[in-house]
Amino acid sequence: MTHSDGSFSIESASTPAFLLFSHLAYQSQIVIPSTSANIGTIIMKPQNVQLAEWTISAESPHVKMKDGKICYAAMPIYKNFPVDNAFEIITKLPGITERANSLLLFGKNNVEIIIDGKPQTLTQEQIIERLKSLPPHRVKDIEISYNGNPQLHTTGPLINVNTSNVSPESYEIETAIHYNHRHQSNSTDANISLSFSKKKTTLNITYNPLLSDVTNSSNLHSCHQIHSKIFDIYQSQSIHTTGWFHNLYTDVSYKFSPQATLTLGYDSKILPKGKGNICTQSSLADSRNDKRQNSYLHNFALTFDWKESVRISAIGTLYSFFDNNNLKINNLNGQNSNILDYDSRQTIRKFCAFFDWKHPIGDVFTLSAGAKYEYVRNHNAQTFNPVFCSEIPYGTDSKITEQTTNLYVRLHRSFSDRFSLSGSINAETYILNRNTSWLFFPLISLSYTPASHHFLSLNLSAHKNYPNYWDMQSNITYMNAYEEIHTTDELRPSTSYEIAANYLFKGKYSATIFFNHTNRYFTMDIYQHPERLAFIYRTQNWNYMRTIGINIGIPLSYKRLNSLISCTINHEWDKSNEICPLPFKRAKWSCLMAMDNNLTLPHNFSINLDANYMSPTISGHSNIKSNFSVNLGVEWSCLNDRAKLRLKCSDLFNTSAIQVYDFSDDQHFQLNMNRQPRNISLSFSFRLGDTLKKDRQTSDTSRFGIK
Repeated sequence: MTHSDGSFSIESASTPAFLLFSHLAYQSQIVIPSTSANIGTIIMKPQNVQLAEWTISAESPHVKMKDGKICYAAMPIYKNFPVDNAFEIITKLPGITERANSLLLFGKNNVEIIIDGKPQTLTQEQIIERLKSLPPHRVKDIEISYNGNPQLHTTGPLINVNTSNVSPESYEIETAIHYNHRHQSNSTDANISLSFSKKKTTLNITYNPLLSDVTNSSNLHSCHQIHSKIFDIYQSQSIHTTGWFHNLYTDVSYKFSPQATLTLGYDSKILPKGKGNICTQSSLADSRNDKRQNSYLHNFALTFDWKESVRISAIGTLYSFFDNNNLKINNLNGQNSNILDYDSRQTIRKFCAFFDWKHPIGDVFTLSAGAKYEYVRNHNAQTFNPVFCSEIPYGTDSKITEQTTNLYVRLHRSFSDRFSLSGSINAETYILNRNTSWLFFPLISLSYTPASHHFLSLNLSAHKNYPNYWDMQSNITYMNAYEEIHTTDELRPSTSYEIAANYLFKGKYSATIFFNHTNRYFTMDIYQHPERLAFIYRTQNWNYMRTIGINIGIPLSYKRLNSLISCTINHEWDKSNEICPLPFKRAKWSCLMAMDNNLTLPHNFSINLDANYMSPTISGHSNIKSNFSVNLGVEWSCLNDRAKLRLKCSDLFNTSAIQVYDFSDDQHFQLNMNRQPRNISLSFSFRLGDTLKKDRQTSDTSRFGIK
């Protein structure tokens, strides 16, 4: 590098030495210095150089971190992997796994799912149904928080799905049809969605009808000991359900001004005439339980946003459920039949109101505060028909009134571009009938960027989990002559304390270390009754459930091949002093591994191969055997990705069935659930959209000499 006048100097130089003069616009010259330090004037000859084509390539980060949240971009997932809806995008994220149509996050239970950061009162199952009807390209990104967010009125693990509306002054229509076939099971559903944006109004409507005809089978071998006598029971059970489900999701937004927006939403899930049966062949007694069901869910939501500082929301939920059971039990010689006819009903009325406020203080502080009020009226009843029941069991009729009031204050500070800290305190009063309890939950989140492409976060939280309303009553559901489902009104909410540390590298690779301890953890236990021939499924509280572990996520790509690898290793401790079924204190290491591979072929074809493995684990006093699955899919897209056809076979080798067993001194049984899980699905989707504003401005060509 020369000085401004072209001169240069070298402090010291080894001999022999030579000087090379080079420039893009001149021919290079080599000069060998003489003994004199001054080499004189060098004249370079010009040359014409024409550069070849330049290609600049860049890769957007798959994952970002902000305020303790891990944010995954949705586009790299649905572009590189064949997915049909928003729910399948979530299942591709590291550390998230699907089990029994629910989502688990790094071994954590009771994960909350919300859409667009709006508070909701629906269950996880109902939110998942909504996500299955949401097209993948409508998902902007997915945020994962380990300690929730008070402004979203969540304190536990959270998955927030952010959607993107269609462009202003445009519309979009998408239709899709899906067919699924499993052993003795078929289901067909359609999805029709409309998105419309005009001036100040945005409208989204999705209708999802589903015709379901599903059969699930299981085997049970129970060596049931009563006092000193052992009964060897072999049982095969088939559960068949059929019916039409009608799902409707709508929301309309109106902008009064750039600062004020009003949104009205309505969701419904209706099962008008569901029916089915439970057929059981057993060495104890054969039985058939004919069922009739109907359920209605209506959810209304109203939200008003002022700038980015104030949000007011109100949600109303109406839910009703009816279930009629006609259980016929016969002994082995076909005589002494018994009929048990009973009805189960549930009605829920829920109202929630939310208020949130946020205000910046200077350039580094942000103060947030808010409140939530929730009122629930729950009525459960079970009645038996005296005409059919020779011995009428005891019916139940319970009413639950629940009120929850929550207040929070949150302070966030950015110390620099690399370091931020936020903390909040939640005060909550919980009233169940006439019993009142006060709770205080702290939340702390720390984010640090030590260097480029390195992101660290630490999250500490405490939160409360509430059981389903149907489980909070004393009730017995008779599945057959041997199996019963028990619920109890003594069930209480659980309290969890969690710590999670996250590390991200290059916007791709992630590692998470987590620890959580849950007091009064509640789940469903299975056991043999010690005094009579009954196999019980009972939801109850433990003393605690504790886990510690690590999760690693690695995305890989090579030419046309894209892969996602994730591994979760955790150690679990379970303890319960309950006499029924048995007290236990157990611990075990377990591992969950997953790998997704997608190969893009010419002519818009792609092949997807997935593999999942879960090592043996525990659940209370029971054990769960290891299982694995391999999934294979083929996808073809055309018309600029507006039309897609997909064929997929899940669990090629029928190896993902869950097997639960207990071979202890007082319990001896093995339960094989969903014996043939292999599923073949075929789906087709077509998307149509355009802009509504056609009056485009003409180009000014006067400067080009064109009139």
